[in-house]
Amino acid sequence: MKKLYELAAEENTDITADLFTQTSDEGEIQQTITEPYVTPEMFGAAGDGITDDSQALQNMFNAGKLCLLPNKTYAVHGVKVGSNAKIIGDHTIFLYNNLAASIPDSLDSYIIYNTDSVNGSIYIHGVTFDGQNDNVPNPSSYHTIMGSTVVLSNYDSVKFDSCSFKKSVMDGVFLTNCVNVDFRGCTFDQNGKRESSGTFNALTCYGSAGKININSCNFSNCNDEAIRADDFDLLCVENCSFTNMGQYILEPVYENISESRINFVNNFVDNTGGTCISIRPFDATKVALLISGNTFTDIGGFTQFHPNENNIGILEISGTSDAEENVVWVLNNNISINSGSCRHVIYAQRSERLYVENNEITVLQSPGARSMISINGTKSLAIKDNIFTCEYAQSYTDKNFVLNLFNAKADFTGVLDGNILKNLKHLAKMPLSADSVGVINSLTVINNIAHDAETLINLQNKVAKIETVRLIGNECPVLAELYQKGVEDFIAVGNSCTTTIQIGKSIVNQIYEAANTNASVQTV
Repeated sequence: MKKLYELAAEENTDITADLFTQTSDEGEIQQTITEPYVTPEMFGAAGDGITDDSQALQNMFNAGKLCLLPNKTYAVHGVKVGSNAKIIGDHTIFLYNNLAASIPDSLDSYIIYNTDSVNGSIYIHGVTFDGQNDNVPNPSSYHTIMGSTVVLSNYDSVKFDSCSFKKSVMDGVFLTNCVNVDFRGCTFDQNGKRESSGTFNALTCYGSAGKININSCNFSNCNDEAIRADDFDLLCVENCSFTNMGQYILEPVYENISESRINFVNNFVDNTGGTCISIRPFDATKVALLISGNTFTDIGGFTQFHPNENNIGILEISGTSDAEENVVWVLNNNISINSGSCRHVIYAQRSERLYVENNEITVLQSPGARSMISINGTKSLAIKDNIFTCEYAQSYTDKNFVLNLFNAKADFTGVLDGNILKNLKHLAKMPLSADSVGVINSLTVINNIAHDAETLINLQNKVAKIETVRLIGNECPVLAELYQKGVEDFIAVGNSCTTTIQIGKSIVNQIYEAANTNASVQTV
């Protein structure tokens, strides 16, 4: 048993500091080992993976002491953990064994649970929760969250370390109103067996939470979503991997909170079916979203669970509110889209401020809407130092364009700076619609390289007033096409191009050109 105590002290010193005295004196550590603890075997558990050990484990948890679990398999169901539980396993397995029984209520359909108003803490290390969904005879008989392996409510602190959650009928883990949530080094595999209405996820954090931290975890082969989180202050997903997800990687939902932050950093995402990060509705007024340092591979290509899924790509932000201070950063990612079912790479509606910088974005098949980035109702935009590549197109009619700006908030400003386009039609297409509001102050396009583009900027202005378009130091065949109402001032300086304005000199009030190589103005 000393091995388990040492493991607890090493792996979770913040939780176990009150239980273990960590000094170089072996005798003092040995004395600490004599502190009260319980094991399943003290209450008659067999640990053979066949005998029903539910009552033995229930009695162990009821003792209210540190629980030490050896490297055995316990066949259990419907076991209630305490309000302040500390459980240390040594590659221990909890095997759900209520497979064929009639389920009178949801409590018997979980492996462990506590749905009381506990206001305590729980820490679990080194335990695998196996829901055995491949052996459940009729998963359609399960409802709501029945068949989730772990269900907990109202804890002040929930921490899982080096645990595994697999083969649940519904959610792998379902948490409600838990204030601080921490998963480290955990695996989620083959969760969400039931295929019917509703979504069944690897991890669900429902209700308010202060902080949700998910670090160095692996998610794979989930029927629906990897992570669903509602109404939190801070959500950090870092150093995780996601493979073969049926729908979303991450779906935050805001219903009763106005301020929140999400960090999605240094993760690996491969072979997903739905949009990676989907935020709907986007009703919070102050939300910051950071997507940085991730690798997204074969996005939109996984169809095992949802063959008709029509997804965005890596990010969808949509909703009904005009949020005032929402800001999104998409930085330093490597992104590959390999499905014609992807409508865009990024779709941001009413995001207020959007920054897309230092990414490498490659489209291997044509998105349905033919634009990589589509925005609506954004006030400030910066797309800088990215490499955009379209690999499939054989002609201009097949090519994508990078930015689709079809609606903007009043006083919009946009900067497109230092981007490299490979086999794309436009850097920006701006079919400003009849519901565009206010004045577009400026669009600055600087130091972009698009040698094989048709036109760098295609602007179809129907109603909005556009004060200034600046094009400086770009390399492309044609700088701009202007239609309908055009712009107030057009400034082109130091570009390498054959044509500055291909159409529309008559709809530009003032034109300033200087040091443009081989450039001429063509009008219709």
